[in-house]
Amino acid sequence: MSLYWPTPNTAFIEGKPEATYLQPTASGRLESALFGCTRNDGRRFHEGVDLKPLKRDRRGRAIDPVFAISPGSVVHVNRIGGNSSYGIYVVISHHEDGLEFYSLYAHLASVASGLKAGETVVAGQQIGIMGNTSVSIRIPHSRAHLHLEIGLRLNSRFDAWYQRQDYTEPNRHGSWNGINLQGIDPLAFYRQIMADTEASAVGFFLSEPVSFRVAYHFSNPPDFLRRNPVFSPSRPSSIQAGWYQIGFNPHGLPLEWHRIPDSTIPQAFEKGKVHLLEVVDPPESCARWVHSKNRTWVPSEALVRYLEILSAR
Repeated sequence: MSLYWPTPNTAFIEGKPEATYLQPTASGRLESALFGCTRNDGRRFHEGVDLKPLKRDRRGRAIDPVFAISPGSVVHVNRIGGNSSYGIYVVISHHEDGLEFYSLYAHLASVASGLKAGETVVAGQQIGIMGNTSVSIRIPHSRAHLHLEIGLRLNSRFDAWYQRQDYTEPNRHGSWNGINLQGIDPLAFYRQIMADTEASAVGFFLSEPVSFRVAYHFSNPPDFLRRNPVFSPSRPSSIQAGWYQIGFNPHGLPLEWHRIPDSTIPQAFEKGKVHLLEVVDPPESCARWVHSKNRTWVPSEALVRYLEILSAR
């Protein structure tokens, strides 16, 4: 697999210091631009990486073009910055041997003319201009950046779940709403692909460690697994309704799926509830997927909601 860097600033690829390509938050701390529990002194999770511009116009506005990192199909274009905390953003879907993953380009100043959902793009194709658009906070021009996110979509039927909730804002982004997207570390992804000419996106996701495992019942074949049969050991014939043992990586990606025969399910297990089987390695604290109660690990409300999204129909 070959990857294209999403901006003209190739300092990361050249092995230069982080300060040459990362754009920190107002805190000034470089780690705030990285993926993970890097915000608010480690209390808030950041789903992607924030990349700084190389060039600005006379008014100090970023003017760097933004490029597609890999061949794929445009699946969502939001041209109204006030409609999302991502601001103006583009999502591209990529497919590789039973894997569907996405790349997301946020806080754009503008989207390339004519770019629309359904269009096929090639690696390195310009899709927009770096900017500072957002809805929840005002990003000053001095901190304009590209928020690059790479990950997996939980459920293509997400909107049906969203409509049953008590959200006051309409869902303007379909299944490409940020609630329905779960990221991986983009820089780790690039490092692994760059280090080995035989490396693949599938190999990266399958190499992720398992942090905890749960048992959960799906009344329909899991949509996530149908689109990503690479995570089923007997793909795709075993993708059906029923009980599954699911292994999650430390960042909440459901990357290990095993169908559990109904005859082996304990009588105490209830459909619609998340049954935590084991915690192999506790995830980062800010992720809050599981927590300790009376010296016993229990699923968090966030994990319960997560499984509700995964099983929505």
